[in-house]
Amino acid sequence: MTEQVCNPMHRPSHRRLRTRQRSFNGDDAVYIPHIISQIQQAEAASEASLRFESLLASLSTTFIKTPVPDIERQIEVGLQRVVEYFALDCGVLSELLDETTTPRVRYWYSMPGVAVPPGLLSLNKFFPWYASQLTQGNNVGCAHIDELPAEAGADRQYWLCSGLQSFLAIPLPVDGVVVYVLSVATLCSEYTWTRELIVRLQLIGDLFVSALMRKLNQEKLEKHLLLETLVADLSTVFTKAPASNVDTEIEDALRYVAECFGVDQNFLLEFSADHMALSTTYGYVVSRDSHISPSKICIDQELPWFTDQLLRGELVRFHRLDELPVEAALAKEAWLKRGIKSALIVPVSVSNTTICAFGVAAFRTEIDWPPTWILFLRLIGEILANALARKRAEEVSSRLWHELTHAARIAMLGELTASMAHELNQPLAGILNNAQAAHRLLAMESPDLVETREALLDSIADDQRAGKIVQLLRALGKKGVVERTPLNFNTLVQQVIRLVQSNMFEKQVTLSLDLAMDLPTVYGDPVQMQQVVLNLMLNAFDAMQHRTRCPRVLAIRTAHEASTAITVSFQDTGIGVNETTMRNMFAAFFTTKAEGMGMGLAISRTIVEAHGGRIWARPNADCGTTVCFTLPVSCEVAV
Repeated sequence: MTEQVCNPMHRPSHRRLRTRQRSFNGDDAVYIPHIISQIQQAEAASEASLRFESLLASLSTTFIKTPVPDIERQIEVGLQRVVEYFALDCGVLSELLDETTTPRVRYWYSMPGVAVPPGLLSLNKFFPWYASQLTQGNNVGCAHIDELPAEAGADRQYWLCSGLQSFLAIPLPVDGVVVYVLSVATLCSEYTWTRELIVRLQLIGDLFVSALMRKLNQEKLEKHLLLETLVADLSTVFTKAPASNVDTEIEDALRYVAECFGVDQNFLLEFSADHMALSTTYGYVVSRDSHISPSKICIDQELPWFTDQLLRGELVRFHRLDELPVEAALAKEAWLKRGIKSALIVPVSVSNTTICAFGVAAFRTEIDWPPTWILFLRLIGEILANALARKRAEEVSSRLWHELTHAARIAMLGELTASMAHELNQPLAGILNNAQAAHRLLAMESPDLVETREALLDSIADDQRAGKIVQLLRALGKKGVVERTPLNFNTLVQQVIRLVQSNMFEKQVTLSLDLAMDLPTVYGDPVQMQQVVLNLMLNAFDAMQHRTRCPRVLAIRTAHEASTAITVSFQDTGIGVNETTMRNMFAAFFTTKAEGMGMGLAISRTIVEAHGGRIWARPNADCGTTVCFTLPVSCEVAV
């Protein structure tokens, strides 16, 4: 049955099998060991391939799961695993700087007893052939130093001195440019670099580079966010900063900028109005042993190329001083003396005119300035320039305001000419009368010395009274700086009353004083406060000059109603003011007087607010108006 169902197509196979068996029988002694060797080699290769795939998978998984801050540590661990896996003596991952002319050892691992590779070498100087091969993206390796070609003679000498037996360097490009190099070597024995081994090391090198690129991209993103935060913070700070604090805020900002950009120094350069001088107005240097002091640079003599670049709105940027053009020889020499290795200076323009420039520089290391930094530096420069422009505008405004305040005081003194003349005539007349009396007493045969002494003492008192009046007038007429001193406001009010007494009698005004006995001290400029009190008293006199039926009374009160401020009020019995006048009376150039300038109350408001107080007006219940202002107690307010 079996033979009947047997497929006749199987018979030739049986014949072939018998024929093959007959051929084996003749060559068993030679052929079988060869087959076994091939099988063993295939199994060993398969096992090695699996082990490498396992290593590659392990490294890949590790880098995928590793947080960015730990990537560098894992690369060092990865190099150790590579060296141990391939039975090498050392492994190095270098970063190429300056277009493959200078390798910087970033990560390395060497077996115990193997010297640490040098951190920085010039390839073009010591290894010209090696550098040219890396530039072209070629692998460089040999099982023995003697295998190097003739054109690598200089390279051979330095490698022999290093004690290397075998080495392999694999360039690792990023975006078509060689940025990293994975190097492995042996010192005690020769090592054959097979094509399969090179491919495997290339794969591992690509893993390292991929991890580093992830780290670099993350750092770039974090840096970008940091610089965006920096610009936002500076913008907020200088928007809120008063003009008096701009200098301090700029110094703090420069320190903040240096920390965020990781530079050694930064500076703000400003052109003069005629663009013939360039000054370093602000600067910050990380080193404690050096500083940038403001200095002027004459365009025609010292740095013509540098300043001409900025005037034309072009930035100045160099990674190394050697990158500067020939015409920048003077600038190069100046920066070399200062020890600057890299610099980036961005001009800041307004209406197509360069007004200043903001720059950063490094003297500890060379920096390849990222293009995105230019935008951020220009924004920072604009923020600082705007803050300085606002500060200077406010300084001009303040100076003009002080001049206007002084002019207003002089105008008020002009209104008090008759009153002041009367106030001075009284003590002068007293001095004259007392001097004549003393003269008559002394001319007597028996002069009364007691009477004479009293007459002389009265003369001294009148002289002191006149001197105080003159001193007060000189202070009000003086054009000086604002000085904050402790003030007793009751005494200050009484001093001003002495000035206007004659004017008050002339206008038939009765003065009512209610001065608090326990009034605390305030800080302020005495001349400015006297001006406020004088202006409010004169306004009250004017408001009552047309009142004929009711008495003209000016009530001045001082009070310590709150724990942190005093209140001074001036209540008149004048004709009062309407709602529109009440709302605008402290505005500049608003007046209800035919010959008024509308600046008296506006100046008073500015002075009070500059002292940390406030001023307001309210209508009285019966007639007239009350003007009040407050001042903080024992608190100095910056001008």
